[in-house]
Amino acid sequence: MSFLMLREVLAAALLSGFIGAQAPSTVSTLERLAAKAAMERLPSPKTGVLKIGVDRMIVHSGEAPGGRDSVRRADDRMQALAQGLNATAVSRGDVLVCADRTCMLRGVDVLVSVSEPTVKGNQATVTVTTVVQGRPRRVQYQTLNVIFERRAGEWRIVRFEELGIS
Repeated sequence: MSFLMLREVLAAALLSGFIGAQAPSTVSTLERLAAKAAMERLPSPKTGVLKIGVDRMIVHSGEAPGGRDSVRRADDRMQALAQGLNATAVSRGDVLVCADRTCMLRGVDVLVSVSEPTVKGNQATVTVTTVVQGRPRRVQYQTLNVIFERRAGEWRIVRFEELGIS
């Protein structure tokens, strides 16, 4: 298994008064790392350049296929997430079109939805759902919990939990 690593600078968070919360850079970093890892595990491997859309809304943690919350991701985090995936920020309703129990993606090859990271001590979990076009007029989704551990100031992906797949 490959590990994604990123060195976190903890001193800034401590000095800025974040007590019982995570620094915005930590939250943004975990979102980007989790989304990239989920993209590497797409249910239907895609080749070539993909047009990726990232849902602006935060999804509920631990749910498949990633039920949306009513909270929109902050603009700075949304921009960092989209740039980290070479993606475009989208509204799910604009790119996932459903009628008569069938759904299609419109304008993107992959739709990515990401939860807010849940951080407890040196462990973090981010739920990511990817949606790709499957057979005609059907989409396939995969929802994963991406589990991180922080060791010596670095966040590392230690495992994935599959929550749902179609």
